[in-house]
Amino acid sequence: MCEKHSFVMARNARIYHGYNITDSHSAIAKIHELPIDSLNKYEAQPGPAWPTNPRDWNITFDNVDRAAFEEKSSHVDAMYAYLMERFPTRIEWDAYIPQLELAITEGKLAAIITLNDGSLDLEGCTGLTSLPDNLSVGGSLYLEGCTGLQRR
Repeated sequence: MCEKHSFVMARNARIYHGYNITDSHSAIAKIHELPIDSLNKYEAQPGPAWPTNPRDWNITFDNVDRAAFEEKSSHVDAMYAYLMERFPTRIEWDAYIPQLELAITEGKLAAIITLNDGSLDLEGCTGLTSLPDNLSVGGSLYLEGCTGLQRR
């Protein structure tokens, strides 16, 4: 698995991630219907030992793109709090595999399908119990390991 977690942050310190489907900053912005130029982009990875202190996380600013806003201490605090909540132990980090989280709406599913040239890969999405009735996939639909889904 990739040893980095990508996320973007808005000026109000709200953090957005790619629902374990993408680590692309531009795709994350598109999924959340946000203008990419208004967001700061970040990569995070745990330090050599599992971070028990939030400041043990290695967070790097993706300086390939310019900062949308100047980072303040409130932004830094929000990033560390987010990482500690999302990955409290190494178990959560190791389980960070491409899967669909329950928070994804139908609109976000459509954005993800568009980003992936009409395909949708939901492999390993054990928490998903249903798909939208009007779901339309122009490419491939991968459902292997989606143990919560039942055939109708």
